[in-house]
Amino acid sequence: MRFILIIILSTFFTSNVFASIFDGKWYGTNPCAIFDEPQDIILEIENGKAKTEWGEERNPSKYRGKIYQNDKLGLNSNDGRVEGFFKSIDELVLNKDKTYTNNNDETISCEFILTRNEIKKELDPEELAKQEAAEKEEQAETIMD
Repeated sequence: MRFILIIILSTFFTSNVFASIFDGKWYGTNPCAIFDEPQDIILEIENGKAKTEWGEERNPSKYRGKIYQNDKLGLNSNDGRVEGFFKSIDELVLNKDKTYTNNNDETISCEFILTRNEIKKELDPEELAKQEAAEKEEQAETIMD
């Protein structure tokens, strides 16, 4: 009887330990999130439980799920199920081999990768020029004082 109890407890603790190594925020871009438009996604995993939202801008779908079999992720919502697997402790693949046909009859691969690295947005050239001008003006004011 003790032997069976030890096996059950070790299995339970082992799966929890593996699940917790993936805890944190995961970032990526879903190419099929809003009709024909890609959408940036932030997935949060805590104690092996995951949550995120994507879809319509005014009414995004809430996906909730968990890590199972130590390296797989399952997310469920009213819009359906999304599955993924961890390629490493820093890379998660979702929608492997799934495709979507958009309004222009183009077939798009809906597979996407989430990483622990935050997405770096490229600034619009005009916005970048405004920031540089503001910095130069601030430096000039500092020198005059």
